[in-house]
Order: sequence, then C-alpha cells, then structure tokens
Amino acid sequence: MAAQRSALTEQQRANRARWYPRLSIAGNYGGIGRAVGQVQGTGALQGTLSFTVFDRDRDGEQREIESRIQRLDYQMADLRLGLEEDIRTALLALDSSADEVRVAQQGEELANKELELARERFQAGVANNLEVISAQASLERAQDNRILAVTRYSDAKMALARALGGTEKSYTKYLQ
Repeated sequence: MAAQRSALTEQQRANRARWYPRLSIAGNYGGIGRAVGQVQGTGALQGTLSFTVFDRDRDGEQREIESRIQRLDYQMADLRLGLEEDIRTALLALDSSADEVRVAQQGEELANKELELARERFQAGVANNLEVISAQASLERAQDNRILAVTRYSDAKMALARALGGTEKSYTKYLQ
C-alpha cells in the first residue's frame, strides 16, 4: 500500500507539472556548397515556449488521483488499527491465560493436599475409600484443567507472535 501511495503521489506531481510552461530548443548545423573547398557552414536554431491555458481534463485527473490517495490513506489507517487491535487482543489473551495457569496450578496443589488428607484419614480408619476415590477424581480434573490452561497459554503466545509478525523467524522464543 505504501508503494501504491508513493506511485500515486508521483503521478500527482507529474499531473501538476503538465501546467508548467514548456521550453524546447532545436537546432541544426551543416555545410552547403558545390565543391569541398566551397562548403560554408549553415544552421538553424529554434526555440519554443508553450503554455497550457485550457485543459479541463487535468482537473478531473487530479481529483481522481487525490481521491485514490485518500482511499489508500484510509485503508492504511484501518490496517494499522486492525493490527493494533490484534496485538491488544493477543496480549489480553496472554494475560488471561497466564492467570488461568496460575489458578489451575493452585487447584492442582489443593487437590493433591486433599488426596493426602483423604489417604491419611482412610489409613487412620476415620473415612472409607469413597473419600479417597473422590479426591483422586478431583486431582485428575485439576490436572486436566492445568493441561488445558497451559495449552491455552501456548496458543495465546503463538497468537501474539502472529499479531507481531515474523512468526516463522521467531516462533521458537514463544514456545518456551
């Protein structure tokens, strides 16, 4: 888009330059005579100055170029805003998924403690094995939640890499 805008700007300058006066000079020099010894130099020099007085076509062309430049400016601004929005969205998703990973880790730690306490109560004869099985199921759910949270976090990092551009060159630093 920037190259297109540059080309249109150059075309706009060329269109304005058509209104400038044009000066052209032409010349001719040669020899005239019947024999080599009688040749005399002869020449002509001509100058022309041209002014454009009436050319309504140029005004329409100028307006068309200006509107095309303005359209490109709007498209580039829209693209810039879209890129900024993508980056902001990716950063928010990254923060959210990082918080989700922390909460999932805390949930897994809590489920581990719950399982330890249930096993101790079972060994002490205070509870039955149903409580241990329930604690094991809670731990399994907590581990699944942590895996999903870590996956979302990795996805959010890759989304940020895509939003920033150059993913092919720098994707390895986002995988850590």
